[in-house]
Formats: sequence, structure tokens, C-alpha cells
Amino acid sequence: MALQLRDWIDFVKVQAKTVFTGNRLNEIHYRFLTQLISPYKDYEVEITNLDSFSWYGDDIIKEFPEEYHSHNFQANCVAVCKLELKSRIDGNKTVIEHEFKLTCDGWISMTGNSINFNFMDEQSYLLRKYDEQIKQNITKSGIPTLWEDRLKFRGKNGVSIFTEVVNKRVTTLNIPINAFERFDDLARCLSDIRYIIGEMVAFRPYTTHYLEDKMD
Repeated sequence: MALQLRDWIDFVKVQAKTVFTGNRLNEIHYRFLTQLISPYKDYEVEITNLDSFSWYGDDIIKEFPEEYHSHNFQANCVAVCKLELKSRIDGNKTVIEHEFKLTCDGWISMTGNSINFNFMDEQSYLLRKYDEQIKQNITKSGIPTLWEDRLKFRGKNGVSIFTEVVNKRVTTLNIPINAFERFDDLARCLSDIRYIIGEMVAFRPYTTHYLEDKMD
């Protein structure tokens, strides 16, 4: 009998809890989970005991197009743990109790029988939502990439122009130029520029023009 979506979500939740019971948090988790407790770089942190763990609220479920046969869900949880902090400087150990309020971000492929999940605290969750909003702005605003056919200069797209410039390079320096590496650099820069424009689109309705609003 095939597992239903609810069964898959419950299975992911069981696996997510074992991250705490089995002390399987990775360094990235510890870094943001303990940032308010102590400077991460000065301590080694380890969960020594899970006092309590519970899920709360309604799960948020997102279903992707049918051809992907995959789902994403987010569920909130509270974990109360004892943490052992070992100083990297003098080796002294301190045990504290701390409550983590987290969001479990899970991915389920029902056809591939595979799961994946990660934990987010409040700040990383807000950053995730912010990133999603910026990417939506980029799509809705139609901010193009340099290599799209709809963005042309004298009938040529960005890839053609870039190739011509690289092939016609004139330099007095005997330095080899790898066109693929340069194009990769350009693509990364353009990706960052598109993202910044997406941020500008997000902030535009809530900002003023400093020249128009200048004081007399």
C-alpha cells in the first residue's frame, strides 16, 4: 500500500526529531542555533540531553506541478535541550538549558521515495521568505539576463557580443584568457545585479526620493 502525503510528513517529522535525540546537528545548525548564547567561534557545542520536543500549529504544505511529484512542507517545533559548551581557549565546559523554536523545512518526493529536511530559526526563516519575495519580483518584473534573445544589441544577444569581444581581445600582456571562466564570472555578476534590482523593486513603494523630499 502506497504511503499517502500525510504519512510521508509524519515520517519526516520522526526523522527530524532524531536530529536532536541522536545529536546529529551539523556545524551550520549549531552556528545559528547558538549565536545568541555564545560566540560560536570560541566554543564547541553539543547537545547532551533532549528534555522535551513537540510540534505545534498547522503544517504549511506546498504541492509542485504534477510532473515533479514532490511536495514541500513547513512545520513548527519547540525543543528544550541541555547544551554542553566547551571553550576552545581553556577547555572549560559549561552546561546550559536552552529552548529552540524552529521551523522544519521538509521536501518529499513520493515517486522517488526520498525525503530531505532542514531546520530554520526565526531569523533564517525570515531570510528565506525575503529571498523568495525578491525572486518573485525578478520574475514578475521581467528583469532579463544578458543572454536572453529578447535582449539584443544590433541584432545580437549578450553571449554573441561577449564571444566577439573575447575573441578580438588585444593586449600587450602575454596572459592566457579562458573564455569559459570569464563568461562564468560575468554570469555571476549579472545574477547579483538582477537580485539587487529585485530588492530595489521590493523597497521602491516604501521609500522616498531624497532629492524630491529635500528640505528648503
